[in-house]
Amino acid sequence: MAISQESTETYLDAADYDTELASRRWRSDNPTPPPSNRDVLVAGGELAIEITNVSPSLSTFVHIIPDGRGTFDFRVIAHHPKYTEQHYGLDYDYAILDTTTRISRFNPIDLDGVLDRLQSLNVELDDLAPTDSIDSCLVNTTIDYYLVPDRHPHLWQV
Repeated sequence: MAISQESTETYLDAADYDTELASRRWRSDNPTPPPSNRDVLVAGGELAIEITNVSPSLSTFVHIIPDGRGTFDFRVIAHHPKYTEQHYGLDYDYAILDTTTRISRFNPIDLDGVLDRLQSLNVELDDLAPTDSIDSCLVNTTIDYYLVPDRHPHLWQV
């Protein structure tokens, strides 16, 4: 963001020409807005959301992972509510081995495909959040090793 000379002088004068203090005050008065979720995805950030309109007995999450080539791995993960990050953390094998756990995976899809999938689930792109705000041991962990249909066939059952 550009700053006018008059504004610069005002901040410097108010800070008694302490440039560091003037700069801090200006940044405080002119915060940078957070990037949009679209920008986060395009820049390679992962996003997720818990959705409640799918199954009353399972916690269900959408997890979108950019692959760095302009396409995305779109996952819908459903598991027993007890498999939280807080309680299971890196012990996500329990969730993977649970025969009620399901993973639907759509990849690679482009950003328009992501938006279409979200719309089909009645989810808005702006509702997604960084994955560290989601309490699922399968969202906050790299589970790609397990995502081979022959390894755990129950994960792919509809």
